[in-house]
Amino acid sequence: MIGSNSLAFLRTTRRPIGTYGLTRRQMVRRQTIGCRFLAGRLGHGIRAGASITCTTFLTSQPDLNFHNADVTAALLDEVRFWLDRGVDGFRLDTVNFYVHNKSLEDNPALPKDQINATIAPAVNPYNWQDHINDKSRPENIDFLKRLRALLDEYDHITTVGEIGDAQRQLDIMAAYTSGGDKLHMAYTFDFLGGDFNAKYFAQKITELEEILTDGWPCWAFSNHDVQRHISRWGHFT
Repeated sequence: MIGSNSLAFLRTTRRPIGTYGLTRRQMVRRQTIGCRFLAGRLGHGIRAGASITCTTFLTSQPDLNFHNADVTAALLDEVRFWLDRGVDGFRLDTVNFYVHNKSLEDNPALPKDQINATIAPAVNPYNWQDHINDKSRPENIDFLKRLRALLDEYDHITTVGEIGDAQRQLDIMAAYTSGGDKLHMAYTFDFLGGDFNAKYFAQKITELEEILTDGWPCWAFSNHDVQRHISRWGHFT
């Protein structure tokens, strides 16, 4: 499984190359870039004067700096390591979270009428931001193309990516699976929560078909983030 913090402990002699390595002064200016998915500030420091890492999830899982060529090269080396050992593919966790805005700009507030709890609990301030700077960046597509080029060197390999974005997840699914040069499949959180009725299902499938050209969706009803669908939907039967 590949994630934004898969190689959290790559290091040079000066600072972790797998993290953003902000100084405390820089982080003071950027501490509002985004609330972490699991609540709290995105920046995390150990002591005064130390570099501060960006963490989307747990503070023990610093995000990798995908703007650093050494980091992406190391990740692709890891992928090749497993391909050489005969794996059939990869499930890519939070595949749209890999790249942050290079200068760590703040996220703007999200208009109230667009706030929903599709991918995070309603009480989490994470839902109150328009996450244009800390995920779903256009630079992420460049990395996915490099990943696909590597995968295509091997026979019968597939990928499925998890996309979490409360406002644009169907558009991202279409962008990440179209063209035959990025992911083979992707799934969103549309059916991991939301309503359980024919109208809702038809609406989401229709929306995707209007956006998707040659991409390939993977409809998911359950994963490790939510209750199994039999528990969520059982009372409707």
